[in-house]
Amino acid sequence: MRDGHWLPLGEVLVGLANLVSPDPLWAARALSLATGTLSVALLASLVGALIGSAAGLAAAALLALLPMHVAVSATALVDAPALFFLLLVLRLALVVGEASRPAPALAGLAAATALATGLRYEAWLLVPLLPLHQLLATGRPGRAALVLLAVLPLPAWWTFTALGGIGGLRDGLGYVTASGASVGGAAVSWPSAVMVAGGRLLGALGPLTAAVAVAGIAALPWRSGRIRRAGLVLLLLLLLACLALLLVLAAGRGESLVDRYALTAATLALPLAAAGAIGWIGATPARIALIVLLATVTAAATWWRPPELYLRRGRPAEVGRLAAWLDHERAPGTAVLFTRAGWWPTHVVLLHPMGREEYRIVSWYLGDAALRAFLLRARPRLLITRPGDEPLVARVRAAGAEADLPVARFGSLEVRPLRLPAPVAAD
Repeated sequence: MRDGHWLPLGEVLVGLANLVSPDPLWAARALSLATGTLSVALLASLVGALIGSAAGLAAAALLALLPMHVAVSATALVDAPALFFLLLVLRLALVVGEASRPAPALAGLAAATALATGLRYEAWLLVPLLPLHQLLATGRPGRAALVLLAVLPLPAWWTFTALGGIGGLRDGLGYVTASGASVGGAAVSWPSAVMVAGGRLLGALGPLTAAVAVAGIAALPWRSGRIRRAGLVLLLLLLLACLALLLVLAAGRGESLVDRYALTAATLALPLAAAGAIGWIGATPARIALIVLLATVTAAATWWRPPELYLRRGRPAEVGRLAAWLDHERAPGTAVLFTRAGWWPTHVVLLHPMGREEYRIVSWYLGDAALRAFLLRARPRLLITRPGDEPLVARVRAAGAEADLPVARFGSLEVRPLRLPAPVAAD
C-alpha cells in the first residue's frame, strides 16, 4: 500500500468492508453507500449547529439530491468515505470547542482525522485550520495545541515514512498534477485554470446553487456567539483552501482535471446555499420550493454536461473472455503482470480472483523500484497488455523482464509470456 504517493486507508477500509461483504464486487460499493447516506445526516447536524436546524435540513436535502454525490455513493471510489470522514471531523471539532472537558471529544477527533487524512490529501488542509478554530472558539492556546497533537500523527507519519519528508510531499502533489498527461492533459495558464476549475465546480454544484451560495455568505449568523463564529470561519477557510487546491490541480492538468475533485468544495458550499435559501425567505412552502428549484437546476446542469468520473457501467466482453481463459490456463499461484490497459485489469482480477501478491498493474502509480521488487519476488510468467501501452511494456523490459509474442488475444488485449532469465536486483 506504499506504492506511489497514494494514501493507504482507502484500501484498508475496503479490506475491512470485504470482511462484512465477502463479494469484492460489492464490498467497496457498500462502503460508499453507507458513508454517502450517512453524510446527508451528518451535514444536517453540522449545518444545524452552525446556522440552524432549518438550514441543516435544506443543506442535507441539497446533498441528497446532488447528482455527483449520488453517483460516487454507488461506486467503489473512495470519494464518498473521504467526504463522510471530512464532515465528521468538522462536526467533532465543534464538539471539542464547546466541551468543558474535551478528552472524549478529542479522542473522537483524533480518530476521525486519522481516517480522513489517510483517505484524501484534501483533509490535510485541516491540520492547520483545526487548531486555529479552537483558538478562535475558546481563546485557549493549550486547547489549540492539544488539537494539533490530536490531528497531526497520520500526516506526519505518512510524510516522513512513505514520502520521505516535506520534499516528498511536494513531489507527490506535483506527481498528481502531472499525471493528467497520461490522458491528454497538460499544464495551462492561470486564467485557463480558473475556467477549468470553475467549470468543474459549476458542473458539480449547479450555477444557481453556486450563485445562492456566494450570496448566502451575507446571511450567515455572524452575531450568534464566539463559538459559532469560529465554526463558520473554519467552514469558510476550508472551502477557500479546497478551491485553491482545485485551482492548483487545474493549472497542472488542464482539461484532464477529474470532475469529482470538485465534490468536496461543492459540498462545503451547500451550507452557504442553505443559509441564503433559508435566511431570506420566511415561509416554509417557499423555502421548500426554492430548495427544489436549486436541486432541479443542478440536475439539469449535470445532464447538460455529464461529469467524467472514470467509471464504466459494464465490463468489456473481452475482459470476461480473458478471465475465463485464465481460469483454465493459469496455474494456481502463478503471478501475472498487467499494464494499465485503460483500467481493464481491475475488472479481470474481480472475475478471475488473484491474491494481492499474485499480480501487479504497471501504471504511473507503480514506481520502478516496486516493479523490480515484484519481478524478483513473484517472478510473473504472463504479461497482459494492449496496444497503446508500449511505454509501460518498455518499463517492464527496463526492469529486467522480456515479453515474448502473444499466445492469446481477446479483442485488443494480448497475453504474452514473460521471460526472467536471471533474478532481478531490487533497489
